[in-house]
Order: sequence, then C-alpha cells, then structure tokens
Amino acid sequence: MAELWFYTNEGKQMDGVSIKELKRLVGDGVLKPTDMVWKEGMPRWIRASSIKELFPDPASDLDRFFTGAGESA
Repeated sequence: MAELWFYTNEGKQMDGVSIKELKRLVGDGVLKPTDMVWKEGMPRWIRASSIKELFPDPASDLDRFFTGAGESA
C-alpha cells in the first residue's frame, strides 16, 4: 500500500492521501506552504513547504535560468 500523508487545512487534520494527491492539492491551492504534513515514521508534523517534492525551492529554478545550467549544448 502507498504511503499515506496526513495534512492540515485551516487548522483541521485531514484524512491520509498519497503524495500524488498532495501534489494535486498544492496545484489546486488547497494545500499551502504553511500547512502541516506528516506520514508514518516521521517524528513530528512539519510545514508542507519543507517537502521539496511539493514546494521546490524557487531560487534554485531562478539560478538555473540565469546561469544557463541544464541547457543542452
């Protein structure tokens, strides 16, 4: 069975969902960077913004853009 991630929305704990569903919630604007997430095995709840899969660091994208990193030669 896939890992279930639990999250908060407006301070209320929601049912467990897959990481794919969490990504959809981010895209829909339901899950915000300040919401909390947790899955089994984690010692505590963390901010959703800590999960790079959900909220990639925008600065790293800008760095790649301005330095040309990742361009094919």
